[in-house]
Amino acid sequence: MAEVTADAGEERALAYIEALREYQPAEADACLARLLLRRGSHEAALLVLYSAFEQYRSDPWPSPLV
Repeated sequence: MAEVTADAGEERALAYIEALREYQPAEADACLARLLLRRGSHEAALLVLYSAFEQYRSDPWPSPLV
């Protein structure tokens, strides 16, 4: 749900993203970056995406779907 609502730019995506963060923080940042991109906050999306990439470097089990 986090990914779908973020891709749609919906406000409710934030609640799903924060719930996802507890179990998959890199994927949560990837979804947040997508939400920010859809809302036109390109610079903020880029910073969050950098965070996701850094986490993917150290996470041996990222979700391939996100």
